[in-house]
Amino acid sequence: MCWLSNALLLLALAPVVSAELVDDFNIPKGWRMQDRYHGFRYEATVDQGCLFDAYAEAAQAAADELACFGWVQRTSPSTMAGESRCSKATGEKMQGRLRQGPPGNGCDVVGFETKDYADTKIKLHFSHFKILDEERKTCFRDTPHQCPEFSAKKNPEADDAGFVAGLESCSEGGCAATADTVSAGRLERR
Repeated sequence: MCWLSNALLLLALAPVVSAELVDDFNIPKGWRMQDRYHGFRYEATVDQGCLFDAYAEAAQAAADELACFGWVQRTSPSTMAGESRCSKATGEKMQGRLRQGPPGNGCDVVGFETKDYADTKIKLHFSHFKILDEERKTCFRDTPHQCPEFSAKKNPEADDAGFVAGLESCSEGGCAATADTVSAGRLERR
């Protein structure tokens, strides 16, 4: 009999509960990724005297302090790029620290561009904030940190992070689908 009264109570409360749900997946407010996390991609242009190690280590220290994860990579002598995912409360603080660069060593950030991800999901996941080596070629279909072969055109099929399904690996001859890069959700120049 107890189960019957519980069932009736649930039926009576169903309209109240469903009014607080935010989408078709029945996820209550405050539990969606967008309510809890802030994911973004960035590209920082630094002055010629800035050492990559100083910028990367400052980014890593900020991520550790703010409980963020992600990555940073030198993409040219004066450009650093990466992604980060933080709590909603610390995401903008992390962007501010990346925009500032390392404190007190004469490393000035002269340009900074970000793209916030609507779904907050970054493409390269690590358990901590990782400094990637220069040999690992990562880029996206749109800015910031856009692949050279996509800089002259925009693709209307690209998702929020600039990826087009099935075209995840690019070389001088064009793009082709590969299982390992499609599942990782990134572009990799070969």
